[in-house]
Amino acid sequence: MFHYWNPYLSSSFRKMNIEYTFGIHDYSLHPGENNLIKQKIYTKEKKNVNKNVCYSKYIKNKLINIDKIKKQNILLSSLEFKNSVHKKKNNVKNLKFIFFGRLLKYKGIEKLINIFSKKYYFKNNISLTIIGSKDKNFDLPKINTSNISIISGWINESNINNIVRKYDVCVLPYEEASQSGVIPLMFNNSIPVIVTPVGGLSNQVKNNINGLISKKKNISSIESEIQRILNLKFFYKLRKGAIRQATNSNKKFSKNTLALYNFFK
Repeated sequence: MFHYWNPYLSSSFRKMNIEYTFGIHDYSLHPGENNLIKQKIYTKEKKNVNKNVCYSKYIKNKLINIDKIKKQNILLSSLEFKNSVHKKKNNVKNLKFIFFGRLLKYKGIEKLINIFSKKYYFKNNISLTIIGSKDKNFDLPKINTSNISIISGWINESNINNIVRKYDVCVLPYEEASQSGVIPLMFNNSIPVIVTPVGGLSNQVKNNINGLISKKKNISSIESEIQRILNLKFFYKLRKGAIRQATNSNKKFSKNTLALYNFFK
């Protein structure tokens, strides 16, 4: 996590020959979270690091190609977690879509509101629920249709699974991203995910297997994928893929944990 004290601490570690490992969730700070001072601090801190743990090939490649960090000082870890997979078998009549996560400008939530506000989705009882804590500097557009609802606020971790598994499809229309912890959460609850082609999201979602990747970041491209998944036969295929992905990730969890342990030794 970013903090203004980080470079001071990491510089002190360097002087005392204390090895410092940096977990990089995002390669660069997001719009709305970024400013010149923060960016300079973030850049400086990366230079004080001995080893890096990252969570997507996207970040690993940037560390190697831009920061010129040696491969042996980078561990590509995983955002997946070991948990029992909730395997849905219910029949669905009208898909319930969800956006889950902090409500921030760069996440493209306005695009979803634009799409699901159209008469077609309202008339066919296709709903969208937006769940997450809202950033104080971000205002959502006005919602004028009853098939879109917002649950704003912090969700207790113990309640997350019970909440998200009420829905069928997750859409993440991000403008940018390094990766997303929401994706493995959804797979673990039998929910396929639609993402935009940014950052490391396309490394996490296998197109047409456990989710869909839009061709572009714009509204029409995202809506094209939403329309595709409305075909319930195709939806069930993607849901099976999401379950397989979560099951395989659980099997690999111990191996990933051991790699992380050995990296710190």
